Amino acid sequence: ERSEPVSVTSASDTAAHQQDERAPSKKSGVDSAATLRTVKIGLASIPVEGGHREESGWEKQFKALKLWRLENGHCNVPARCETDARLGRWVMTQRRQYALMKDGKPSAMTQSRIDLLESIDFSWSIRPKPQDTFAELLAFQREKGHCIVPQRCKENPQLGTWVHTQRRQYKLKMEGKSNSMTQDKINSLNGIQFEWDGRPPNQDKK
Repeated sequence: ERSEPVSVTSASDTAAHQQDERAPSKKSGVDSAATLRTVKIGLASIPVEGGHREESGWEKQFKALKLWRLENGHCNVPARCETDARLGRWVMTQRRQYALMKDGKPSAMTQSRIDLLESIDFSWSIRPKPQDTFAELLAFQREKGHCIVPQRCKENPQLGTWVHTQRRQYKLKMEGKSNSMTQDKINSLNGIQFEWDGRPPNQDKK
């Protein structure tokens, strides 16, 4: 009776084979690492529901502008604002980008940004409209209890200049000289106890 040949495997060969099965190849390891990197990069670029997205620079400045409006009653941050120079430059940039977009030129302004800014009564004009400036004066009066805005007001230099102009135009009107003061303006300003001579009501005049 013929016997089948028997394959004899040494203990060392068996151990080596088992080790090969457990250890991934060098190429496999490289591919795995590359796959992990790809997955991580991909996940970073895709918004995940319930996750937190890092706030953009534009959004941070928009929040700062909302806080400014809450404190000052308007969004007309001076271009050279002493308390927040960065915000002043940012506001100026938004107006410039908006103007470029209106002219059909390349611009970073988007409709979503326009909607956000207009939701807090942002003025696109560098020179505020008269009604906007009056609203700023009213906010100043409510906060300070008077309308004596310094001509070189640090918080709002445009308002200081506007108030000075109203007094000058009123004086010209009283003197019968050429002026831009109207009776409607006078009535509106009198309605908030505007001091035409720039002095507090309780201060004795010399």
